[in-house]
Amino acid sequence: MQSQLDLNFVNMKLRIQYLINASNPSFILAKQQVIYGLEKFTRFSNDMDIKFPKYGFKTFTDKFRILRNTVQSAYGPCFSSADIEEIENFSRHIASNQDFINHYFIHQGFLHKLQVFWKLRQAIINTGKTVTVILWKLNKENVSGNDLGEISHSIKRAFQVTKTTNYIIQAILNNRPFNILSLTSILLALIIRVEAHEYEIENMITNAKKYTNLDFDIQEILSVNSKVQKGKGWKSDTRAIRDAISHANFSITEVNMDYIIHFKNNEQGYNFDKTFTKKEMMLFYQDYDRLIMIQTLLLNSALITDFITKEFRM
Repeated sequence: MQSQLDLNFVNMKLRIQYLINASNPSFILAKQQVIYGLEKFTRFSNDMDIKFPKYGFKTFTDKFRILRNTVQSAYGPCFSSADIEEIENFSRHIASNQDFINHYFIHQGFLHKLQVFWKLRQAIINTGKTVTVILWKLNKENVSGNDLGEISHSIKRAFQVTKTTNYIIQAILNNRPFNILSLTSILLALIIRVEAHEYEIENMITNAKKYTNLDFDIQEILSVNSKVQKGKGWKSDTRAIRDAISHANFSITEVNMDYIIHFKNNEQGYNFDKTFTKKEMMLFYQDYDRLIMIQTLLLNSALITDFITKEFRM
């Protein structure tokens, strides 16, 4: 009899907590972000397991599916310390597994770039303001219903950017033979990705500097090859290409059944002179797209780990 009363009391407390959390904007935002993040981790791990089965992504895929299903129906603590550590293990894996990174990227130097980005991620976590820094559009501690709508819209907009550029690239791959419209479509996709990604990263850095000193070569870790000088400062090579395109400082010529694109920009402090074949331009974009993917996953992992620790940790 006493055991039944105790069980009823526990169930009543759970129902009360359910109702409290279900109407708590901070909890709603946490749950939304954790589900979204775990879905992204699962999709990426599954894709990598198919393309690179030797690099240990199958375990992550299975675990993230379980965690996603767990949090979907949760209105209180449901993650163990081991669950949280699994997210950290995944983050370390995609940032430091040399064999995987060397096969995933065409250009050299990405292992170092990702290890530096990992340190940036840790610096953001160490501020104790992970949510405030990464979700910089909130710019405050307390989350209201209106803020939830803004963040939800922002997430959907970021997803739509990726979806749009993926459509562009897929159309190029499906349209054989490769023609000048294919090349100009790659340039359009590159401009879109540069604008969206660098805008987010730079605002995060600005926000993080309110809480800690950051000394990272952002322009280098946002570059595919290496940063480019602009006057007394530096820009990522992807930004240098974006600026050359936007100011019409490039030319496209057809040579021996191939297209050559020449970026030459001497304006506003640049001395940028770079030539690509159509294949080189496509591979440059591919590596940039993959770099953005891993950097975004690393930031998402920091964000949802913070949410889980605060709202879901047992």
